[in-house]
Amino acid sequence: MSYDQFNRLQNRKTAAGFQIAVNDITPNNSHSPGFNITGFKPAPYLPLLSRFDEEKYTYLVMSSGLPVALDSKGQLVPAGLRLDLANPATAKVKYTQLDVTQGVLNAAGKPVTVGEAVVASFATAGITIKSHIGVLFQNTVRHAGGDNVDPAKLRNINLNPQPVVTVVRDAHMQYPVVADAAKAASTPMEGLAVAIAAIDGIQPGDFLTYDANSKFVVDTAPSLANTIAQVTAVRQFRDSTGKVVNSHNGLEHVIAPMFPNAATRSAMDQVASKETQGMGSYITYSDGWGVLEISLINR
Repeated sequence: MSYDQFNRLQNRKTAAGFQIAVNDITPNNSHSPGFNITGFKPAPYLPLLSRFDEEKYTYLVMSSGLPVALDSKGQLVPAGLRLDLANPATAKVKYTQLDVTQGVLNAAGKPVTVGEAVVASFATAGITIKSHIGVLFQNTVRHAGGDNVDPAKLRNINLNPQPVVTVVRDAHMQYPVVADAAKAASTPMEGLAVAIAAIDGIQPGDFLTYDANSKFVVDTAPSLANTIAQVTAVRQFRDSTGKVVNSHNGLEHVIAPMFPNAATRSAMDQVASKETQGMGSYITYSDGWGVLEISLINR
């Protein structure tokens, strides 16, 4: 077992007894209260993120703030899967070795293979996906098995840490914005909900939709089916070279504890301080250039 300098357990998967787990905290996307609805269950065929929730003893499948939709069975999925389903030959969302190792089954109930597109089994399973319904209120973990309710049918008997999840329908939100799709695919926090836009490619008033990876992008042809939000503010923290710009409330002068040691420390171990030039988790976890404030459009 491994502990940090505060004697907190670093990895509950190898722990025994009563220890306190440490999770990386996903940046909060809520900017002001909105209209939420709950009672949704994630689709059991969703691929896993490598982010293991130490408190819920399972892997995440979707990060908070992600645009989501419902499949034809009423199960919650990333909204971008609808675009993959329309173009299965060029599908972006695929299973990885982690999914194979963890025994994920595709929509047809068969063990997945590395590189298999998530939508490849939809036709056999009779699954379709319509337009988005909102964005995730919280991180969503893997479907617990069975009907995600009956304790006798769960993958691990009586272990169901998240029976239902909540979707935000109408609210003012904020998201990190990165320069391009490559940056969005390699954020330090895997699967983080982000917007993609060049520094000079977005401004207040622009409408947003999402791509096949369920990342926000500028909507050049707004429509009822595709438009999910409108930009209300753009806050720039870095220029196109990565240099920090503008003032950040003096956080760039804060001296913060540095752990673990500098040789092994990553962006996930940093807090807003002199070390990060005042950048908080929105920027360090995304490696982005700024933050967008957006208003969700509830049709």
